[in-house]
Amino acid sequence: MKCLVIGGGFGGLAAIKGLRKADKTVEIVLVEPKEYFEIAWAAYRSVFDETTADGSLFDLKAYCESMNVIHSKTVVSKLTSEQATLANGETVTFDVAVVSTGSGYKWDACGRGPPAFGNESIQARKAILKAEGAKLVD
Repeated sequence: MKCLVIGGGFGGLAAIKGLRKADKTVEIVLVEPKEYFEIAWAAYRSVFDETTADGSLFDLKAYCESMNVIHSKTVVSKLTSEQATLANGETVTFDVAVVSTGSGYKWDACGRGPPAFGNESIQARKAILKAEGAKLVD
């Protein structure tokens, strides 16, 4: 069986964990443009506290490797019942898809603005948080 998971937040990673627990052989592809998972509500403090920022950002590559998941750092541009066309030109076929995208946060500093798509690293995210904190202090 092949499963496509769209979104690398809490819902997507919980789906991956559940799928892997239920079936160690299922092939899982995660489509998430960021290279990190972020505890979004920590961003409110992360803009002022680097230790909080460090503790609220986790490397998706390491997680995916530990769960035997293929991480495609892009977005889905077209989705059918059996296939996803990705913005990077790849096509992913699947038996089951889990769509777990988006949060209700509107504040860009919480990571809910347009992603830097494909090149925002954990270090770049920390710089965004720090800059947002400096703007708020000013």
